[in-house]
Amino acid sequence: MKRLSSLITCICILFAFSSVASSEDRFGAFAVAENGAYGYAWAHYSKSEARRTAMNECRRRGPGCRNALWFRNACGALAMNSRNSWATEWSESRAGARDRALNSCNNKFGGCRIREAICSWD
Repeated sequence: MKRLSSLITCICILFAFSSVASSEDRFGAFAVAENGAYGYAWAHYSKSEARRTAMNECRRRGPGCRNALWFRNACGALAMNSRNSWATEWSESRAGARDRALNSCNNKFGGCRIREAICSWD
């Protein structure tokens, strides 16, 4: 019985460490300003790092930036129209993120086009 308990403990520890070792999460983010300026980030090891990088890039381009989207091990896209109305969406693929963002923006505002699409592993 003691041997079975030890075996189960070893298996549990093995699974715990294998999931930690194999989960190399990558984060991406978008930040957008009212004037249409935006920033984005990819391949960061934390959500906060990705969001900070996107905000800093956005602020270099214009004032009034705000965090718009973050994603982990996925892709994100930003769609915007000529009036700077925008939508962001994420998906497991770049094409999926583009489609979702474009549909979301066009359904809300109309006249949108994709400004940027990135994946966290780029």
